[in-house]
Amino acid sequence: MTNPQKKSDAPQPPRPAPESRAADAGNVTKRFEQAYNDYLTALKDAQVDAHKRALQAHRDYTSAMQNSWVDAQKRLNDLNHGYVAQVQDAYGNENAQNLVTDAYRNYVRTARETYEDVQKRCQDEHERHTQPVQQLGEETRNRLEQAYRDYISAIKEAWAAADPKTIDVNTLAAISNSLAAASWFALSSASPRSAE
Repeated sequence: MTNPQKKSDAPQPPRPAPESRAADAGNVTKRFEQAYNDYLTALKDAQVDAHKRALQAHRDYTSAMQNSWVDAQKRLNDLNHGYVAQVQDAYGNENAQNLVTDAYRNYVRTARETYEDVQKRCQDEHERHTQPVQQLGEETRNRLEQAYRDYISAIKEAWAAADPKTIDVNTLAAISNSLAAASWFALSSASPRSAE
């Protein structure tokens, strides 16, 4: 039976000097900090890009809706002026009642067609706006998930390169803090499907 308390006669590997341990710990800390900073940069870039693209899509949608409204107003204005002119032209004519009735029917039909056209244009614009925004949401979720996967790969590499003998309590605390912060960011930016 061997006594675990008894020191082995086998030669022990030399212990690294305190300066070397501090340098190695600093290197490990830097690798984790770099992974964390790269992760934050990727998150920020994805969110800023998504915000800019969503803002542009909203501007395009608003502009198209405004153009549609201006066109509808112009068409209805022209329709009103045309109707009034037809009614005025019919005044004094022996077929005035028939001319006014025809003008009114034309007015109602054209107003209905204008309304239906404007409504269709608005629906089309809404669909053109909604689709890219939905795609943007999916692209952004994918970018955030990829940034998280890249972060996990980077910390995996950092752990693999770490020498356990050189990691002191302060280094471990710094690593722990960056892991906790990164996990909070990942959870707060996670899509419902990846949070399950």
